[in-house]
Amino acid sequence: MGKLILAVVIGLVGAAIVHIVVIFAIPLLAGNNAWGRLGRIAGMETVVRIDSQRQAGSGSGLRDDGPGAHDFAFIDPAFVTAACRFSLEDGPVRVTAPAATEFWSASIYSRQGDNLYSINDRSAVKGRFDLLLGTPEQLVDAEANSVSQDETAIPVGLDLAEGYLTLRVLVGDETQRPGVDAFVRSLRCQKLEPAGLAVIPEATGTP
Repeated sequence: MGKLILAVVIGLVGAAIVHIVVIFAIPLLAGNNAWGRLGRIAGMETVVRIDSQRQAGSGSGLRDDGPGAHDFAFIDPAFVTAACRFSLEDGPVRVTAPAATEFWSASIYSRQGDNLYSINDRSAVKGRFDLLLGTPEQLVDAEANSVSQDETAIPVGLDLAEGYLTLRVLVGDETQRPGVDAFVRSLRCQKLEPAGLAVIPEATGTP
């Protein structure tokens, strides 16, 4: 009986220790998620290239260095990957790449890492990477104030204040890398201009 009681006491003490360690580890783990790691590299609405084949994007607004640039694991070398954090508190954000390429996919996440929306080149308008991110109310205002009907931007309604987007572009072979690099360097993550931007009806994606 004494041995049983001792075993129970040891088990309870061990569980208590583990519980305390987990509680103290939560702040550290929370600050080391993708949102936190991107925040250590660059500010809001700044594109960061995080793949293993980083190249400087002079004059393109592309950040590819700085503390934490190597913190991302499991980056497939067959893809070039970029990301940007955004805030919708002051209005919609447009994320677009004027250059063209094939075989890309993009996902939008909350700060906690929940996947809220995904799209690829096959479900985009004319294959263009062009997203208008905003709350449902912001998107209604953007459409009401639009001055052109020729845009390829796909409106993505999000019920959040802040989030981040990742873009992955396939490099089928090394001869395609210059074009893929040019596509990623052209990526912009910007607040919507006050003049407004026309949007098209919601396209078929995988929200």
